[in-house]
Amino acid sequence: MSRTHAVALTAHAGLVVALACLNPFAPDEPPTPPGPPPRPSRAVVRPAPPARGAVNTLSVEALRAIDAEINELMVALQANERGVEAMRRLAALYVTHGWFEQAIRPLARAIQVEPDDAALWYELGSVLERTGQVGQAVAAFARAAELDAGSAVAAANLARARALTPAPGVKPVDLNGLAQQFVELVEMWGHGC
Repeated sequence: MSRTHAVALTAHAGLVVALACLNPFAPDEPPTPPGPPPRPSRAVVRPAPPARGAVNTLSVEALRAIDAEINELMVALQANERGVEAMRRLAALYVTHGWFEQAIRPLARAIQVEPDDAALWYELGSVLERTGQVGQAVAAFARAAELDAGSAVAAANLARARALTPAPGVKPVDLNGLAQQFVELVEMWGHGC
């Protein structure tokens, strides 16, 4: 029999890293019969809390690569607080890993910087929709369609979002407040805060 011991560590951006160590032998038990070798220790990364029940597992190496990319983008944003492309890349990184709630902050800030960018409004609408913010997603898609008036894709996204049924009890998010939180996070990045 093997016993599993887990240790949870908190990392930046609301991620929880759980390290699981598998012990192939219990202290008072004989070794198990020969078979495949025990699996090595591995890290499991989960958004805290997971968006809509999604659970992502990443290796330690993948987590380090993500951490390095986040750090690179945050340092770039410290050098240029109006760096919309860095904000967009950070949001895309979060979305890629299913961390939709974390993606709202950089997108909300990017829209404050470039309010007439239809693609930003579309990206924000997509993230809001995935976090259950249907009403705000419709508003974001409507703004994207308004800015890109001739786009059939923008019109289709808006129509699709309007057909969704909002989940009961979902409170709207404060986009301006989240954008301000993002500005503060960028300012504190790397200062041990």
